[in-house]
Amino acid sequence: MKKKVMGLFCSIVLSTPLWAAELTVATAAGYRKPLTEVFNAFTESTGIQIDSAFGNIKQIEAQARQNPNIQILIGDWFFIEPMKLAQEHVVIGQGKLVLVSPKDNPLSSLNDLLNDSAKKIAIADRKNAIYGKAAMECFTEQGLLKDIEPKLLEVTTLPQVSTYVVTNEVDAGFVNLSEAQAHQDKLGPPIEMPQSCYRAIDLSAAPITGRSNTREANAFLQFLTTENARVILMRHGL
Repeated sequence: MKKKVMGLFCSIVLSTPLWAAELTVATAAGYRKPLTEVFNAFTESTGIQIDSAFGNIKQIEAQARQNPNIQILIGDWFFIEPMKLAQEHVVIGQGKLVLVSPKDNPLSSLNDLLNDSAKKIAIADRKNAIYGKAAMECFTEQGLLKDIEPKLLEVTTLPQVSTYVVTNEVDAGFVNLSEAQAHQDKLGPPIEMPQSCYRAIDLSAAPITGRSNTREANAFLQFLTTENARVILMRHGL
């Protein structure tokens, strides 16, 4: 496994428009809002259009194997590395696990999930979504798994978790900070979980081996090193 320093990617002059060029990127659904903003900023800077596909990690893996036009995967390296589609990656942010609850019935701590009033708790698929896995790690580390597991409702993606919480179909859910911020007007205050209770989550851009040696891919990877991209990602909790 190689973690490539972003500055080592080929240099592209970002001020030169590359009109009509296009780049296809497959991305984990839980990062839709911040990365859509990054994609738009990149297009504005370079003229390169990004065709983006969002889904859970199994969905983006399937798309990457079926669609040879996909050049870059963006998601959590823990799940991307075993695909063997990329030999290197660029860490562009650190994911944060948070507990969210309905705006009209907010929770104040993780222990509130033990109350009888917390009957149903949504998490993303623990096998295919890093934040579902992280939530399970936190329950175990905090000694709460036995009490919480019977209440769990597993769904496919983080946006589905948010929807269930916003619509009061569940009493709480676990998402990343970016997803919580995207719905902050419809949710109670997010409760950040201690990062010591789950494995570090590296949001990474991974160029697919044999497909990504193009000026469009290199321009995008370079753009991720810019202050413009960093400000967007940091504003979204990454």
